[in-house]
Amino acid sequence: MFTGCTGIRELDIIVHEGRKSCFKEILAELRQTLVVDYRDEQGKLLAKLIFPEYFEESVENTPARIIMREMHGCGHMYRYCFQETRFKVGEYDGLFPHVQFQESAALAVRLALYRLFWPWGLSKEAEEAYWDYVEGHVREAAEGLLEREEAEILTWLAGRPQMDERALDEMVAASARSRDPLSAAVLMDMKHRRFGAAKDIKRSFEL
Repeated sequence: MFTGCTGIRELDIIVHEGRKSCFKEILAELRQTLVVDYRDEQGKLLAKLIFPEYFEESVENTPARIIMREMHGCGHMYRYCFQETRFKVGEYDGLFPHVQFQESAALAVRLALYRLFWPWGLSKEAEEAYWDYVEGHVREAAEGLLEREEAEILTWLAGRPQMDERALDEMVAASARSRDPLSAAVLMDMKHRRFGAAKDIKRSFEL
């Protein structure tokens, strides 16, 4: 149905409890990176999920006179997070170490942020793993949110207790680089409310 549709980047899935879903089959036919809005039968957004890309490569083993198939990217593992046709979000979260190792920091931190912002089915262990990664990649997180104009997530992130003053400074710097004065003003206001006014710096001069 979708084989060869390489231009698809986003999907909007509505799952009806107790009914067979074609979500697994759709993912199997699309190997590119996908952003999926996962909704219940009332249309409520439960989670925004990222499925990384993957591709197969045929490599000739000349001495053995055979063709070997090598898999690249961790996206194929994400497409197995199902029990029959039921999506298993816990298995999805358990694959995050593979994303950290095989994908860019920009994609990994985006996946982590989406799971934290829409924490449907998120275990405490997975939450801690995602936060550990976000805390170590604040610059990539802020730059991605600014580029995608996800202001709601940006403001939410800036107000989280996991983001210390240094993290807020990185976020403000990212907004300055993106030439987004509105986001910069929001972040600076958030920093002021959370950590107070900037401390006066005493200067000494030698004559």
